Amino acid sequence: MANYLNFYLKKKPKEGEEAKNEEDNDLLLVLWYSGSNNIYHIFNDTIHIPCTLNGDVYTELTKEKMQEILDAQKSEIEDIKRNIKDKTELLHDMGYNDEYVNDILSSKNWLRENEEIMEELNHIDYFVKKACHLSDFESIMMKITC
Repeated sequence: MANYLNFYLKKKPKEGEEAKNEEDNDLLLVLWYSGSNNIYHIFNDTIHIPCTLNGDVYTELTKEKMQEILDAQKSEIEDIKRNIKDKTELLHDMGYNDEYVNDILSSKNWLRENEEIMEELNHIDYFVKKACHLSDFESIMMKITC
């Protein structure tokens, strides 16, 4: 069975109603990523979302947690850039070397991929910041299904 990272909007209780638990189908599924997607891994590796088989274990995606994820991805991009710079300097110092050239090209591809991931994370961040301003929703919840 495939793993998925699911994002839900949690509805606000209606005026005069008692707040419901997540188990009461009070959630609206809005985004999902398979376990093979980089977004899945970044979220899971950074904020350690519990995996559940059939249970209703949810984690709230706060602005702080989203910022932690963005910071981790920015750090990854900076590390790749630093690596490319170091290898390029070595290549200049040592002269042409097939291994370094291939490694630099590979790192540049990895950089582009990580910049694309950052763009997608920025879209999720925008969603997180704007979604709870909608009158019917109070938070964004996440769950990994196993």
